[in-house]
Amino acid sequence: MREFALELGLPTDTRVLTRPEVVIFLRERLFEFELDEYRPLGDPTRFLSALAGLFSRCKDEDVSPQSYLAFAAGLARQPRRRDGREGRRRGRGAARAGET
Repeated sequence: MREFALELGLPTDTRVLTRPEVVIFLRERLFEFELDEYRPLGDPTRFLSALAGLFSRCKDEDVSPQSYLAFAAGLARQPRRRDGREGRRRGRGAARAGET
């Protein structure tokens, strides 16, 4: 990425964050995001590593932010069961963001 930074319109000192750096980045900005369900009062940083993993997986699978938002909106429209979980059973590949 550094090699082609100028062609991409990025600063030449651009670099990709490691997973621990992503977790630190999220922790420093935790209360700027609207993530109330993923910020338990007892341990607000509990799910940060999982979120970093999700972001990494989306990058690996080439899932765009727009397609993931569409996927999340579809999940939000689904009815929830009494126990608060999603209405459908999560089988293999059921939660793939690219299938929206």
